[in-house]
Amino acid sequence: LPLAIGIGVGFSALLQRLGGVRAAWTAPVLICLPPVAALLLRADTDVPLLLFSTWALVALLDQKDGLFALMAALATASKEPGVLLIVPALAACWMDKRWTFGWLAPVAILGGWAGIHWLETGGPLPTLAGIGAISSLDPADEPSRRDISSNVGPRSHG
Repeated sequence: LPLAIGIGVGFSALLQRLGGVRAAWTAPVLICLPPVAALLLRADTDVPLLLFSTWALVALLDQKDGLFALMAALATASKEPGVLLIVPALAACWMDKRWTFGWLAPVAILGGWAGIHWLETGGPLPTLAGIGAISSLDPADEPSRRDISSNVGPRSHG
């Protein structure tokens, strides 16, 4: 419940900055939409990601670079897609013609996690294993449909 309240207040703050006080009143509607409501009913890492990402965007709009860096770092630490907060951060730097380094925080967190993972396992993060140079893009390396379907359905023990 505290995370849901934090997300709701964050949505309200974000909407107020983007559309004014009247827009902020739509925050409860966003919380009640099926994708968000379903997300809040599960204990998962998506909830902290949504909380920290929302507040990172509020900090970005308020030009609070340190708070953005902290919230973006926490979002990335809770789940790797938080690193995508660098996109609005770099866009804000370009639009404001004001270059800051808060956008480096999620990259540093993900880089640190990738380094720790590499030291412990000897390989890249699993989510990075399917990207270009790290993995083969050759369809011949993929399991065939028959291989996959043979693992599905009832098994005969005979």
